[in-house]
Amino acid sequence: MKKITYFIVLPLLVLSSQLMAQTLNAEQQRVVRALLSPYGHCVSVESHAASRLVQGVSLALRENHTPDCWGGKGDPNTAPVFKRLEIDRFGRVFEEQAIDGTLKLLAPANDTVKVIDNIAAWSHPTKKVFADYGIQVLHLELVADKTLPFFTVADHALLTDESNNTRQQLFKRLLKANAQWDFVITTESGQQYVVEGKKRKVPDVSQLTIR
Repeated sequence: MKKITYFIVLPLLVLSSQLMAQTLNAEQQRVVRALLSPYGHCVSVESHAASRLVQGVSLALRENHTPDCWGGKGDPNTAPVFKRLEIDRFGRVFEEQAIDGTLKLLAPANDTVKVIDNIAAWSHPTKKVFADYGIQVLHLELVADKTLPFFTVADHALLTDESNNTRQQLFKRLLKANAQWDFVITTESGQQYVVEGKKRKVPDVSQLTIR
């Protein structure tokens, strides 16, 4: 089993008043600029709830229809069109579906992120492993066709204390409970572990700052 421990320090980029409270990494900054630059003032960023993705950025794009927009065909009587987007730490863009609130990847790949906030109702063998070690799962994202779990957990000495050797035992049990598929753990304080199993699903981590 290969363990990668990394910490990400994210710079703050103010793109608009609605984004001032959000911190973007370099890839997210690039993606946001790319999303907004073709439209000028014809698209504005509205405030949106906090991202449901770990270290994600949440945006609500509003299409304005002033007469000088859309090739001079903008109609002020047209109702504004909103798109609610989320950008994950890797720069992937997901659009929130109005019908069921799921996030669908806006890319050729057919990927869907499933966000599980109701941990009490969630059932999986990994849940018992976390409980056995006294670790509280706060949030869960399933990416890569819902096969790669990103666990957000409460701070625990087992994960925050670098000298704690029991951590490897935890990872081995979680891999077994997850049928040897990869997984990612993030603590409340931002410490993260990418644990690779025999069945690879971990996305390219080359863009992450690994220490």
